Amino acid sequence: MRKILPLIIILVFLSSAVFAGSVNSHLIKGHNYLMEGSAWEAEREYLRVLEKDPKNGEAYTELGTIEMKRKHYGKAIAYFKKAISSGTVTPETFINLAYCQRKQGKLQEAAETYQSLIKIHPELAEAHLGL
Repeated sequence: MRKILPLIIILVFLSSAVFAGSVNSHLIKGHNYLMEGSAWEAEREYLRVLEKDPKNGEAYTELGTIEMKRKHYGKAIAYFKKAISSGTVTPETFINLAYCQRKQGKLQEAAETYQSLIKIHPELAEAHLGL
């Protein structure tokens, strides 16, 4: 039993490393596709990330940005909100969410989004200007 336990620990570690590598490779491919202007291919890669890691905030943020550029503001809002609830977001996620909310005429929600951002990043001038 003592010989099997270290082997099990090693196998668990290796499988989690492979999983993380797979997610990261799809994120990198998605970013590369966006740089090339291939939003459809990038979207496919980010959706693959979410198949493997349904709480990946970066993938939700990128999908939201793609939908925002397509002027699909409702879809973008849903993705940005999922990104924020994942806990791993950048200020741009909040700013893009507020932008989409404003485009849909949801001014009170946009103001609340900016206020949430100010609580996290009070030094961020763009959040203050959005109000």
